[in-house]
Amino acid sequence: MSALASMNGMWCFYLIALIPALSAMVEQQPSLVAFTINVETKEEDPHPFFNEAKKMHMEPVKAVVYVICKQSHKDEVIKRIKKFARTPYRHDTKEAVLLNQTIRKKTEVKKGYCDDYVGWLELNNAFMFFTDKGTFEKMCKLFELEA
Repeated sequence: MSALASMNGMWCFYLIALIPALSAMVEQQPSLVAFTINVETKEEDPHPFFNEAKKMHMEPVKAVVYVICKQSHKDEVIKRIKKFARTPYRHDTKEAVLLNQTIRKKTEVKKGYCDDYVGWLELNNAFMFFTDKGTFEKMCKLFELEA
């Protein structure tokens, strides 16, 4: 409890929001599927914040994204993730997704900005996706899914 008490308010919010989303996925476990999709960023600047990157020609970058979601949501989840990869920054979400920047992190974008991002949990619709295969495999094991 002392660890929770020392967390700032934003982290407490995320922790409180995380528990129901993961609980929903546990309840939906029989209908969950694990799969991969190929995505590609668009040829554009990642975000106006990166002044150095704005001066550079941004070639499209291809990547594999690892996904866990309900079978019945699969088509919509694929559509959303491909949009997150193509479009920098906001996507009608409460927080920035930054998948576009994370995919680019080893190429054009200055190191350090998204280096720690490897996965996302969509809180309202209970799906998750990853750019890191190892993290995906661990989550598949947790939900007893074949990676």
